[in-house]
Amino acid sequence: PDGSEVDDFYVTTFSDAAMVFPVTKDGKILMVRQYKAGVDDIMVEFPAGLRENDEDPTLTAIRELREETGVVAEVENLEFMGRVALLSTKATIQVSRYFIRNVEITKNLILDKNEEIEVLSLEPKEVLEMIENGVIYAAESIALALQVKQRHPDIF
Repeated sequence: PDGSEVDDFYVTTFSDAAMVFPVTKDGKILMVRQYKAGVDDIMVEFPAGLRENDEDPTLTAIRELREETGVVAEVENLEFMGRVALLSTKATIQVSRYFIRNVEITKNLILDKNEEIEVLSLEPKEVLEMIENGVIYAAESIALALQVKQRHPDIF
């Protein structure tokens, strides 16, 4: 802010992303289990993905929900939960986060060539236990789960 220059300071530019917290008609929470190269681990997260071109984040959320879980949803059923900045010192990526109720898996997954995804249908208590036990450790998924728990306590 004061105009000082710092040696060897880099900021990586990424597309922004969207993430969805989907709850089924019977109260289960849908998450996905997949390999993530950045941490070289199998992660459990909410369905999410990068925006394509100048795609509206709500459309990204709907697209990723469909591709990763088989849930077909309408934009008007999404509730915007805010954004979260990832690696705010070193990267530009921000994740728009959404909540949606009463979803149903009606289609097959549409995966990228490098994706292998397992869809998990979890009890709300299981999600909180998986966060507590470190099974779910993606910061944006934890932040979204805790925000939904605060805003929609009836889910938990």
